[in-house]
Amino acid sequence: MSSGSVVTAGLFLTAMLTAVLSGCVRDSDREGRAVSTVVLAAPEISYMLPDWSDADFLLFLPLATRDPEGELVPRLAKSWDPSADWREVTYHLRTDVRWHDGVPVTAHDVKFTLDLLAHPDLAEYAFDSVAVVDDSTVLIHNHNHWYVDDVVFYPRHLLDDLEPGTFFAWDFWNKPVGNGPYRFVRYVPETLMELASNPDHYSGEPPIRKVIVRFLGSDDAGMTELLAGNVDAAESRNLVARDALARDPRFNSYVRFGGAFAVLFVNHNRPLFADARVRKAMVLALDRPELGRAIGLPGHLPLVDAVFTLDQLVRQDLPRAFEHDPEQSRRLLEEAGWSDLDGDGIRERDGLVAKFTIRAPPWWERTMVLIERDLAEVGLDPDVLLADGAVNLEHYRQGDFDVAVGFFTPYRLDLLSSPTSTSGYGNEHYKALVRQAEATPSPAIRDSLIYEAWPIMIEDVPAIFLHPMATQFYVHERIRGLSTPWRADPARYMDELWIEE
Repeated sequence: MSSGSVVTAGLFLTAMLTAVLSGCVRDSDREGRAVSTVVLAAPEISYMLPDWSDADFLLFLPLATRDPEGELVPRLAKSWDPSADWREVTYHLRTDVRWHDGVPVTAHDVKFTLDLLAHPDLAEYAFDSVAVVDDSTVLIHNHNHWYVDDVVFYPRHLLDDLEPGTFFAWDFWNKPVGNGPYRFVRYVPETLMELASNPDHYSGEPPIRKVIVRFLGSDDAGMTELLAGNVDAAESRNLVARDALARDPRFNSYVRFGGAFAVLFVNHNRPLFADARVRKAMVLALDRPELGRAIGLPGHLPLVDAVFTLDQLVRQDLPRAFEHDPEQSRRLLEEAGWSDLDGDGIRERDGLVAKFTIRAPPWWERTMVLIERDLAEVGLDPDVLLADGAVNLEHYRQGDFDVAVGFFTPYRLDLLSSPTSTSGYGNEHYKALVRQAEATPSPAIRDSLIYEAWPIMIEDVPAIFLHPMATQFYVHERIRGLSTPWRADPARYMDELWIEE
C-alpha cells in the first residue's frame, strides 16, 4: 500500500475519532425535499482506532450505549444475560441489522472483531475468550465489561483476510462499510468525508440525513469556524475561544464526564510526604473548584477523595470530598512538626525544608500556577517541572519523583494498588481491597469492596484528587437531543439528534 493511502487512512480515522459537530445546513435531495445536513469539523492529525473518541459510532454499532441517566441500553445487542458470578455474559444480538452492503451482521462479526483487537499486533483490548453460540448469540468471558459500550464491530466477510499488523493502513478505512446509522458516501483526501443516513437502520432512519466530516487542519480551526457562524458545534479545547463561546447566546454547552480525575501522586518515601497529615493538608490547601473553573469546567461536576466504580458514578453514589480550608491545612502542618522557623514563608522540620518538585505535562501550565499559589500560601514550596508525559511516566516508574500528575478512571480501580506502583504507599488492607475489586466481575461485590476502601483513603490520603477531566462541547441551539454528562458527544448520538430551526 502506498504512503498516500496510509495518510488517507490516518486522516479519515482522525476525523472519525476526533470529530466535533459543526455547520448545520439545509440541503435537497433529487426530488427537491429538504435534507438536514450536519458538518463535523476535524483536525488533520492521524490518531489510532479504535478508542480515541466516539465518532466511529456514526458508522458502526457497539453492543450497548448509555441513556441520559447513564444506564446501559441495547444497541447491536438486544439483551444480555450475565452468569451468576458475572464472569461470562451471553449477548443476544438483533437479527435485523445488516452491513451497509446488505450482508447480515452475526455473532461471527462480534467474535472476529474482539479477536482482532486482542491480536498481538494490535493489543488494543484483551478478552479471556469469545465463543459463538449461534448466529445471533455470543458468549464473552471477561470480567471487565467496559467494552460493552466502548467497542464497535467490523465486518468479518470484508476484513478476515487482511493482516492485523497493517490494521491502521487498511484501505477499508478510506471507504468503510459499517452497520450503524450512517453510510459512507465519498471521501475527498484531506478535505472531507461524507456520510448519509441509513434508511435500514434498526431503529429507523436518523432525522439528520447527511453528515460531513470536514478537515480543518487543527482543533482551534473548528472553534474559530464555530464562532464565525460557519459551523454549528465544536469540541472545546482552546480556553480563550471557550470563554468567548460561553458568552455567545447562540450555543449550548454540554459536558462529557466519564469519571476520570486528575490526580497528584505523592512519593510516600520522601520525608515530607510520609505523614498523612501533610498529604491531607495539601488537599485542604487547594481550591479545587477554582482549578476546575480555570480550565472551563462547570461547577456541578463532582469532587472526590477516593476511588469509585463506574456503577457508583452512574448512581451518583460517590465518596465525600474535603472542603477548601487553608487554616485547617496550616494547623495540620504545624501538628506534623512543619513550621516556618526563620520567617521566610517556607516551613522546615529537623533541618529539612518543605521544598519539592511537581512533574506535570506542558499543557498543565495554567493549572500548575494555581497549585503553586495555593500550596505556597500554607508554607509549602513546590517547583513545577513541565515535561513530556512519557518522560514523567518513566520517572514515576523508577520512583524518581516527589509529586507527579496522573489520572484515575473508574474503568481501572488500581490507583495505587499495583505491585509496580512506586508511590511507596504501604496500607496493605487498602491495596488488597482494591485488587479484589479490580479482579471481581460482580458489580455488587466490587462496589462493596470500594465502600470498605473509602474510609481508609479518607484517613490516609494516599494520593490527591484534583478535579474532574471532562470534554466540553458547544452546540448551536438548533441542534437538540444532547445532555450532560452521558449524552454530550454529538458524534456518538447523531442518529438520536434533531434540528429545530
